[in-house]
Amino acid sequence: MVTDRLALRLAPAVLVFGVFGALALSIGCAGQPAHEAPALAPARIDALASKLAACNVSELAIGLAMDPQVNDVWRAFPNAGAYVSLVEDNQRPPHVRFVAALILRSASIAEFHKVNPYAMAQVFAHALQSDLAGYAFPWGSLWAPGEPVGLLGEVFVELGAPAEPVLGTLLDDTSARDLYLGREIASDMAKRQYRVKDFAAFYLARIAHLDLPWEAELARRDRAIERLRMQLPMLPVPVHPPTVGWSSSNGEHGLPQVRTSSASVRSVSVRSAYPHVPAAAIHGTGD
Repeated sequence: MVTDRLALRLAPAVLVFGVFGALALSIGCAGQPAHEAPALAPARIDALASKLAACNVSELAIGLAMDPQVNDVWRAFPNAGAYVSLVEDNQRPPHVRFVAALILRSASIAEFHKVNPYAMAQVFAHALQSDLAGYAFPWGSLWAPGEPVGLLGEVFVELGAPAEPVLGTLLDDTSARDLYLGREIASDMAKRQYRVKDFAAFYLARIAHLDLPWEAELARRDRAIERLRMQLPMLPVPVHPPTVGWSSSNGEHGLPQVRTSSASVRSVSVRSAYPHVPAAAIHGTGD
């Protein structure tokens, strides 16, 4: 009985203390700065760069998400910010930046689209010009049947306007890019005599929605490319590109809308993406 009366007397005090205590706690928490994500340790980024440098670039460029290297690297380094940092760092070796972009695209398409679009365009343009993929088919079949822009070339199309300046610098590169897999297909594609400039021109035409007809004769094709060049107001490649992500809508960051195809947001095997490529050829065991 005494205990019950004591509890009744203390109840209001406990209630008042609880209300003021909660209020004080909320005021104290509101005054504290929000916790920020820890900065990426340079040593950790360097460790990732070393691992990427040891990757087989060609196999990764062909297989993308289906290549086991993606899971291997991502398990060890799951911080997307580290890959973004490497792609945007023009002091890093070009093949390291390209591998970082490929793994980021395979593991997190959302984070891939946060990378500076000008930096991404430069990385992929260098990969095309330096033949880092080792084959032409990941860059597309262009005018021939199949995947016109390929899984790698579609990056330029998605980037849109930010890719135009660096692609414009490739319009004079006559280096051959005609290595395709499969005996018959490789033979047919070799006859087309694709060059770096053909890929660049094809992507530019897609981005600008301009017509670029197929011309089998190289001289006629070059004239068609020159006509395309005259229709495009080429801007100089930014030395220090603005640090913005890809735009999700017209007007944001002053960039055009990014057109993301269905192929870019799903895990695509080489067999499904390139059904004409024999499995043995994909794994390097035959024609």
